[in-house]
Amino acid sequence: MISGRWPDSTKEWAQLLMVAVRVASLPGLLSTTTVFGAREELPDEPEPGTVGLVLAEGTVFGESAIQPGYFADHQPLHC
Repeated sequence: MISGRWPDSTKEWAQLLMVAVRVASLPGLLSTTTVFGAREELPDEPEPGTVGLVLAEGTVFGESAIQPGYFADHQPLHC
């Protein structure tokens, strides 16, 4: 869950992605080929200040592999 605001710079995005990679590297938690996506949609009852989510969308290979074009419909609202 992202609170307060979205990362504002390349450095902040890199720091956020490092956290995602650290979570993904915990043994048995996620596949090593996990693809993450950032979403502006909020959960049903978000904590105050929540601006979006970073989700494990699927994997590069295997049964849960993301198909080409998967992210084409999920364009960010703010650039």
